[in-house]
Amino acid sequence: MQPGSTLSITVAAGRPRLVLDTSVVLSDYGPMLARLLGGHAEVWITRELWHLLDNLDVYRDGADESWNEDAPGSTDGPTRRALHTWDRLRRVKDLGGLACHWVADSVAASLLPPGQDIALVARFEALTAALQRRSARVRPKTPGRAIGAGGARDVAALAAALGDATVLCLRRTPLASAADAQRELPALVRELAHFRLPALNVSDDDPLVQISRAHLVTLLERAGASVALWSGLALQAVRVAAPRTEGLLAPVRGDGDALAESYDEALAGALGATPANLPDPAWWDGARVLWFDVYAGPQGLSQQLALAEAAAPRARRSVRG
Repeated sequence: MQPGSTLSITVAAGRPRLVLDTSVVLSDYGPMLARLLGGHAEVWITRELWHLLDNLDVYRDGADESWNEDAPGSTDGPTRRALHTWDRLRRVKDLGGLACHWVADSVAASLLPPGQDIALVARFEALTAALQRRSARVRPKTPGRAIGAGGARDVAALAAALGDATVLCLRRTPLASAADAQRELPALVRELAHFRLPALNVSDDDPLVQISRAHLVTLLERAGASVALWSGLALQAVRVAAPRTEGLLAPVRGDGDALAESYDEALAGALGATPANLPDPAWWDGARVLWFDVYAGPQGLSQQLALAEAAAPRARRSVRG
C-alpha cells in the first residue's frame, strides 16, 4: 500500500432477523408492522398467534374471563381487534404474502425462509422443552399482556434457536422524550424471570446500544412504519444471550418431519450427551435477557434519526496507510 492511500472496508449487513413479540403482534399496529417490516427484514412470528386464532371462538364468546376489555388499563381491546384482523387475513389470503415466517408444530406447518436449515423446527422444540424444565409451572399471565409465561418461553426459545434475532416488544407507556431516564421493564422480560433468566437493561450510553438502536430506527423508517411510531407505538428491543445453546445451532441433516424423530440422537452426538438427558435445562445456564428502548415517542424521532445517520459511517472502517 502506497503512503497516503486509503483502504476502505465496508461491512455488508444482511437482512436483520426480527421476532415480533406477541405484545406487538396483538397490538392495533401488529398486522401493519408485520407487513411493512417483512419487506426489509426476516420477520418471525411465534406459534402462539396461530393457537389463539384456532381458539378465537373462545375469546369471541367471552368464555375466558381474563380477556376483559373493560378492565382499567386493559390491552385486551387492541388484542381482540388485532386477532380479528389476523383472522380475516388468514381467511382471505395466504399469510405468507405478509413475508413473515414462523415455526409451527411440524416442518410442514411451518413457513421457513428459503435456504433455512429445517432443523430449526426441532431445535426450537428442544429449546422450548429445556426452558420449560427450568420452571416448576407456567405462571399466570402478566397484567397488561394477552398471554402468559408459556408464550414468553416460545419467544425466547425461537430467538435462541435462530441465534441472531432481535425481539421487538411493545412498550405500554411511551416515553416523553429520548432523554427520559424512566425505564419500563418489558412484560416479556418479567415473564422470562419465571424460568430463572436474569435480565439486564443495557445503558443508553453503551455505544453498541446506540448503534443497534440507530439500525432499528432506520429500518423502521425505511419500512414506512414512521406513521405508527408517530401515532404512539413505542417499542423495546430484547436480545437473548444463551451461550450454552451454541452447539444446537449447527445444521443437522434430515428430511422434513422425520428429522424430529432423530434430532435427539443428533443433538446427543453434537453435545456429547445421551438422548435420555435431553432436553437439558442446563442449556439455559448462563443465559441472560438484555433489553433497551428502541423508540421514545414522537418527540424523540428527529434525535434518533440524527443518531442513526451519525452511526451509519461506523459500519465502514477506513485504514490510512
